[in-house]
Amino acid sequence: MNSTLRCSYKFISGTLLPARLPLKYSISEVARMSTSLSPGGFVYTTQKGDMLKYQHTLPKLPVPPLNQTLQRYLISVKPLMSNKEFQKTKDAVEEFGRENGVGQKLHEMLLEKAKHSDKWLSEWWLNVAYLSYRLPVLIHSNPATACPRLAIRDKEEYLEKATVVMISLALYKIFINTQILPIDYAQGAPLCMSQYQKFYGCRIPGEKVDTLRKMPSNELLYAIVAHNGHFVKLQVLYPCTDGTLQIAPFDYIKSQLSAILSHLTVPSPSPVGLLTGAHRDKWYQARERLLKDPLNAQSLHDIETAMFMVSLDMPHPQMDSLKPDDPYTDAHATILTNRALHGNGSDFNTSNRWFDMASQYFISPDGGLGSNLEHSVSDGSTAINNSNFVFDNCLKKDHRLRELPCAIQTGQLIPYKPLKWNITPETANDIKQAKEEVDKLINNLDLQVLTFDKYGKNFIKSMKLSPDAFLQQAIQLAYYRRHGSAAAVYESASTRKFKYGRTETIRSQNPDSLAFFQVMDDQNISKQDKLKAFKQAIRYHVWYTREAVNAQGVDRHLLGMKLLADENGIELPSLYTDPAYTRSLTHGLSTSQVPVPFDVVLSFGPTAESGYGVCYNPREEKIIFSISSFNSFPDTNSLALGHKIIQALKDIKELLETTVISKL
Repeated sequence: MNSTLRCSYKFISGTLLPARLPLKYSISEVARMSTSLSPGGFVYTTQKGDMLKYQHTLPKLPVPPLNQTLQRYLISVKPLMSNKEFQKTKDAVEEFGRENGVGQKLHEMLLEKAKHSDKWLSEWWLNVAYLSYRLPVLIHSNPATACPRLAIRDKEEYLEKATVVMISLALYKIFINTQILPIDYAQGAPLCMSQYQKFYGCRIPGEKVDTLRKMPSNELLYAIVAHNGHFVKLQVLYPCTDGTLQIAPFDYIKSQLSAILSHLTVPSPSPVGLLTGAHRDKWYQARERLLKDPLNAQSLHDIETAMFMVSLDMPHPQMDSLKPDDPYTDAHATILTNRALHGNGSDFNTSNRWFDMASQYFISPDGGLGSNLEHSVSDGSTAINNSNFVFDNCLKKDHRLRELPCAIQTGQLIPYKPLKWNITPETANDIKQAKEEVDKLINNLDLQVLTFDKYGKNFIKSMKLSPDAFLQQAIQLAYYRRHGSAAAVYESASTRKFKYGRTETIRSQNPDSLAFFQVMDDQNISKQDKLKAFKQAIRYHVWYTREAVNAQGVDRHLLGMKLLADENGIELPSLYTDPAYTRSLTHGLSTSQVPVPFDVVLSFGPTAESGYGVCYNPREEKIIFSISSFNSFPDTNSLALGHKIIQALKDIKELLETTVISKL
């Protein structure tokens, strides 16, 4: 046990966890501590823990003041508009916000709705942002995480690690069932934990709107294992006479995975999983055809009511011989990050995916390990905590998961069961079309992973600057240099300090940032003035981030009023038809910071055809970026933007060294 961890410990619902969560430790770190303890400290129990202790006392998500939202909206769109366009936008905003006008009416309706509902936004957000979205969840919606490459030497070690993944996910499910997962905190305040309760489920395609299927916790007993496009049902949890659910023995799960690898050596001629990567309307229609056959209906039911899925993937044939052409490109991480996000194509590992699964992991003999998570049920912070727990257990060489207590009798254990399908000519054609659509989408994606190793967040903090605000300015400066204009920027801020809070948009583009971009490369501007502009842009970003976390951004408020207009037959106000509104939501940069304790790479696709998806993990002495764009848009190029980001980081450091440091 780390001697620097100063807190008492007690038994809480079956495992040894800190009695008081030290604020400097994340949930994933505390969860790691629990699983690294002696197995003698873990007992199964039906006693409930404190995970939901503060759930009913959390404040409700507020509705910001109307005038505040409108003023902040104007500030955010100004860098995206010409002076003439901006004047028209100001007119539309003033019309919307005038006394007794339509905006005030919609705002008061929203206040009334919020007064009577704890979920005035979350249910809307679930439907509008996710379940009504008809493009494929593959690349367009699902985020993915890739673990640092594992050192796997042979099949035996591969099976060991795959078993660790299975048991880690089952154990995390037990943590949630018994509510012993430590409460997340931010700045000393407890956060909403409701997302964790939805972690194990499945999205179901609908005719116009999808739904979520969530089984009672005590009925979630088995996982799905995928290999070579086949799906196999394997029970992992077993009810015991004392009322607890217990995990099957380590060696038993390992032997079942070994048998699956030995049995399913030939790729499936009809990889049904590809259907889940197609357009949602097409997947809905294909699923309806599948449901007409009782055997197919049962297989669908088995997948859609599973706890989670683990894919036993095939390795990359050139993994060990890869040599990057670019000094900052991480070739191995790029391959594994692409595999996490989409599986690398229908003839490779995409057939091993079920993209509607809320919790889905893959592991491969070449050391690949990662997750692909259906986004509607959870946001980045909760998903990353789950991934960190699994990844950390797999990175350990001496873990104790094989020694968990087990009261399950050998005769109770149920062998794996391959799922079977009756493939009609119509379904065969559906799979063929899905294969073409999925491969086209994957081939259109340009996803690169770059590592900047000249400095990391330690240097940034030594300058008394926010790492996130610093990196946002570098990314946006890179975009400005490459494209000659400011981008509409999305960065997510968690609003989980409120009950059922999800996210708010950090509108990172603002006049201060644009002023910094404009002076940075102007040789007629002094370095002191450049530094002043940089720090002003930093201050604005830090301020807006704080406001967004406190639900004082503009996007969710504007969305709520727009939806109320739609629901009540009110003519859409000109604010929403003005070009500024659409332009500010067409994100040239969709970004996310993922500060995790090791070299994990998060990735997602661009949210606009003409944009980029940029994730960054600021480590102490380096910064890891994943950058995505679409090949079909000729002006975007992930590697080219990456090079611009690298240069921006170098230039900003030089600016700081020749101004701030020179004064010391």
